[in-house]
Amino acid sequence: MINNNGKLQIIDTSVNKTGIIKGYSKNLIKNNGDLNIDVNITQYRTNKLITNEEQGNVEISGGNIHFENDYEYISKGYGIYNTGSGTIKITGGNITSNTSIGKTTNVIYSNNSNDLELANIIITGGNIVIEGEYQSYGIYVEKNTNVNMKDGLINSTNGIFNNKNSVIMEGGTIIAKESGVYNNYGNVNITGGDIQTNSKRGFTRDAGICNIYGTLKIENVHIVADNCSGIINNGTTTINNINIDSRGTGIYIIRGTVDMLSGEINISGENGEQYGIYVSESSIINLGVKEYPVSVSLPSITSPKYGIYCNGNNAKFNFYDGIIDTQGKAIYGNIQDTPELYTVQFSNGDKCATLTINATFSQVAIMNGVHYDSLHEAVKAAGNSKSIITLTKDNVLEEKIVIQEGQDITIDLYGNSIILPYGDYAIENNGTLTIVDTLPHIEGDEVVVSVVENRSGKAINNKGTLTIGIDDGNINPNSPVIKGAIGSVTVYDGVIE
Repeated sequence: MINNNGKLQIIDTSVNKTGIIKGYSKNLIKNNGDLNIDVNITQYRTNKLITNEEQGNVEISGGNIHFENDYEYISKGYGIYNTGSGTIKITGGNITSNTSIGKTTNVIYSNNSNDLELANIIITGGNIVIEGEYQSYGIYVEKNTNVNMKDGLINSTNGIFNNKNSVIMEGGTIIAKESGVYNNYGNVNITGGDIQTNSKRGFTRDAGICNIYGTLKIENVHIVADNCSGIINNGTTTINNINIDSRGTGIYIIRGTVDMLSGEINISGENGEQYGIYVSESSIINLGVKEYPVSVSLPSITSPKYGIYCNGNNAKFNFYDGIIDTQGKAIYGNIQDTPELYTVQFSNGDKCATLTINATFSQVAIMNGVHYDSLHEAVKAAGNSKSIITLTKDNVLEEKIVIQEGQDITIDLYGNSIILPYGDYAIENNGTLTIVDTLPHIEGDEVVVSVVENRSGKAINNKGTLTIGIDDGNINPNSPVIKGAIGSVTVYDGVIE
């Protein structure tokens, strides 16, 4: 055994790097100082290749390091066994091992006994590879340790296991036979990288990322999942951008909440269990965010069978952005909520689902005693005659109203509002436009305020003559309310916000 309490470099300066440390050792190196390894190592019957204690620091910068977990009396083998609060860095080289039935292999295992100071595992390069179908972990964090993976490769049965600690993945690749990242009551933040998993145990057991009673934040990651899930959630997950390619299920929600703000889920193949997102009882999926503008392209879910599958009456699906395109059924179960002024539109039977403006039709305005089913129709019918169009109900528009040059139109809101959920302007005026609200106010009754608004920008673009209110000496300061205007405006009543 090598005992290091100072600074130790084990390196090979030869041109061909053929030097090697080879033999049998339950524990080759015990470190309580600064240790750097850039040399080939092959060890058999290994329990702990390197034991790192107290404030010891270990860096693997090169070499081919292989340890065999083949000692019949020991069920667990470790490449680096850490109990201290120092730093473990993998910047280069190859660390390989094996696993077999009845044995567990961990390349890096950390159980920091110092409750006052965190240990750190930093991966910026190198390859960690564990062969065999049985239990193994590239990194297993038990206690008081943070992990930061910036680059490199982990290829093992399980990539990173995080128990009540913090993991940041900024890059690199994890290839797993069960779970790529398993977060148990901890915090995981992924801003880059690739995760691949190929499990034979089904979508309810393994995933590219398993979040169990923890917090998971994803900014950008590509997950490839075969016969399992891209993500399993039993905590709180926020996804700002993701690309999941799965032959099983994209996201399986056991409990908790998933906010998928953007990204893509693509399900392919002929697996019997194929769901874009599977929502169990008492779980919540928010697809998009409840604000304007509403996107009809992202997030996107494609699947041969189900897009969103809600299992049980308490499984909640809130549809705020995106598109769901399937060859089976876009949405199974109830939709709890959509953006205000929007409704879900199904096409191709019920195979595709998007959000569309819930526009107002059927006798929305009256002009010269004639009812019109849209404000657009009334404006068009007015022609170049001086006209008064009175609204009979709130008007939710699919597209802006255009007052043409030469037109002279008064729109009497009469206690109603004009709302465009998304677009450049609710009204574009090229002629003469007056907007009034003549609904009588009875003393003691609630004040009714009429509004012209564009939920994604300014309400009116004025290129002609625009007047708000009536020049009669009686000022109504409350109505109408114009939510933003471009161009010159004369205001007698109401307000421009």
